[in-house]
Amino acid sequence: MELITNLVPPATFDQLVKYKEEYGEFHSWENYWPLLKYKLIQSSPLEIKEFYEVEEGLENRLSAAAAASGSFKQFMESIKTKRYTWTRLQRVCLHILTNTRKNDMKTAKRTANYMRLLGASKKGREYIRTEKKNFGLEIVSKLSSFSDPDIDLDIRASNIYALGQQGQGQERLLDEEFSQPPIMMNS
Repeated sequence: MELITNLVPPATFDQLVKYKEEYGEFHSWENYWPLLKYKLIQSSPLEIKEFYEVEEGLENRLSAAAAASGSFKQFMESIKTKRYTWTRLQRVCLHILTNTRKNDMKTAKRTANYMRLLGASKKGREYIRTEKKNFGLEIVSKLSSFSDPDIDLDIRASNIYALGQQGQGQERLLDEEFSQPPIMMNS
């Protein structure tokens, strides 16, 4: 952790240290590999093809690589090409984990009707206070106090993210997701 001390703001570093102390580890793709592998091997290539951003035969590549790979890193190394970058493939994997299909994206609204506030500095809070009437969007600072059909993907992603922790860690992450107010910095 000390390697990043000079690379992130002090408040960010403090939050990272707090998270590591509370949960014992940071999330990594390896935490989600069993879920992703299950989803890929239990789905047919035709079903995989329906996930958002799965194009041009990638479904066959994903299916074969999942069956033959013992880790997420091994899986990614076997499917990565010049055409399919690591980052693009991670996005595809995220869509598979959250069950986001091409049809979902076609029917989704193209404009948001809310803005989720995760944190703000003193200057940011001042800006929000003076400009929020000009945003044209509701500012959501606490998920439990907001209800809207468009937030379903956000909630689904949070539920999947929590699966990266074990036992009580999952429960704490979900509880924080729905009840924790935004992080407010004093600087």
